[in-house]
Amino acid sequence: MGMIPKYEELQALSDEELIVRYDAAAKNAVAGTQFYQDALLIREQARQNKEMLRLTCHMRNLTFIVAFFTLINLIIAIILVCK
Repeated sequence: MGMIPKYEELQALSDEELIVRYDAAAKNAVAGTQFYQDALLIREQARQNKEMLRLTCHMRNLTFIVAFFTLINLIIAIILVCK
């Protein structure tokens, strides 16, 4: 059975290095490859989470802007109606 890399070693590898190691391990039917797939999946999920957080912050900012201009519009409408 192949040597299972330590967690720190997996973290230190780039995505490309993980893929190369996965391909090398996949050629050997005895060696496990799931930990390489899991490491790549975790990284992809982390990238997606970061992107979703960024988009959520943009949505929050846009919501505040729309609420601000809605309030301005309401104030203008009240002023015009009261004249």
